[in-house]
Order: sequence, then structure tokens, then C-alpha cells
Amino acid sequence: MLTRIFVLILVGAFLFCAPVAHAQNPTPRPTRLPTPLPGGGMFPAWMTPPAPGNTQADAGAVLYYYRCMACHGDKGQGLSTEWRAQWDVEHQDCARSTCHGARHPPEGFTLPKNFAPALVGANTLTRYENAQALFDFVSTRMPYQSPGALTQQEYWQLVAFLLREHGVSVRTVDETNARAISLQPARNVQSPFFLALGAASALGVLVSLVIFRHIKKI
Repeated sequence: MLTRIFVLILVGAFLFCAPVAHAQNPTPRPTRLPTPLPGGGMFPAWMTPPAPGNTQADAGAVLYYYRCMACHGDKGQGLSTEWRAQWDVEHQDCARSTCHGARHPPEGFTLPKNFAPALVGANTLTRYENAQALFDFVSTRMPYQSPGALTQQEYWQLVAFLLREHGVSVRTVDETNARAISLQPARNVQSPFFLALGAASALGVLVSLVIFRHIKKI
């Protein structure tokens, strides 16, 4: 009888402890955390970096992937809700205190309101008059957490990449031609045909008024 009671106690203890042990050591779930790089850069481990190419813009695309994409998005859309939703759920709120909020880790930095602007798309980069103005900004203010950390050559490569993403194709951009590359929206300039047509119409109306007044006097 005592043996049976002892066995029941052991079985009960095993059944009670098993869920606790399981809860303390849950099965690891796959995550999509960013992978740290030397120098503090981050990139999503589940994405594939662009293949290196031979052009200045190609080099800029690789730099953008490793140094800019985490904040500005894989398509230049900015730190949008959709972009952050691709990260692990525990890292989607960049502005929380233990991430990039006011109480960030010592090696981190503050990124308030989960904001980093879009760089590609309608009405982006229009605050810069030309490619030189864009270079002047990024070379002194970016990366956000470490301004001026890249070389001048690398900043020009990033500018070339952004120009390409905006449909501006140049073999090389630097201080010799950057001021001539406008980033302002193209003005809706009418063609000479429509200008001539408008002038002819106005002239026709004027002639008609003159004839009408002459007939009225008669």
C-alpha cells in the first residue's frame, strides 16, 4: 500500500513540474532581428544585399543597404509602419525606452516618434535645390547616429544612388556637376505648338471685337 502511494506521489510531482519546466524553457521561435555590423550598422538578416556593380550608383546602393535602409526603408519609404512590421515584433517600436527612446542602451541613440523620412517617391528630396545641396546635407548630418562617418566618395555614391532612384541618370556626380542636377519637380511648360495656338486664338478674338465695333458704328 505504501509503495502504491509513493508511486502516485512521484507521478503527480512529475506531472506538476513538467509544464513549469516547459514554460521556463520554451521552444525558441525564429526571429528576424537585424544583424549588427562593424561600426554599428544594421541590416535585416532575411534580406539579400544588392549585387556590387561597376557604377557610382551601384556602389551607393550597397552603402544604402548597410548604412541607411534600417531607418529609411528597403524602398526608401522611410521608417513607416509597413516597413517596421517586417521586423521581429519585439523590435517594431523603435521609439520605446529600451530601444531608441529616451532610455536607450549606452551604445544606442534616440530616434523619437519612430520617424525617419522617405527618400524615394513623390515629393521626396524636393527640399534640396540640387544634388549639391543633397550632398551637403547627407555628408554633414548622416548617418543620424554618426554624422560624417563616411568618406566624401561614399557620400557621393549615396547621392548617385538616390538620383537614380529618382529617375536621374548620370554616369558620375561630384562637385563639378552637382549644382546643375536639379531635384525640383519639372515645371509644366507648354509646347510651342500650344503657345502658338493660344496666341492665334487671342488674336482672332481681338480681330473679331474690332470688326464687331466697326459694324456697330455703321
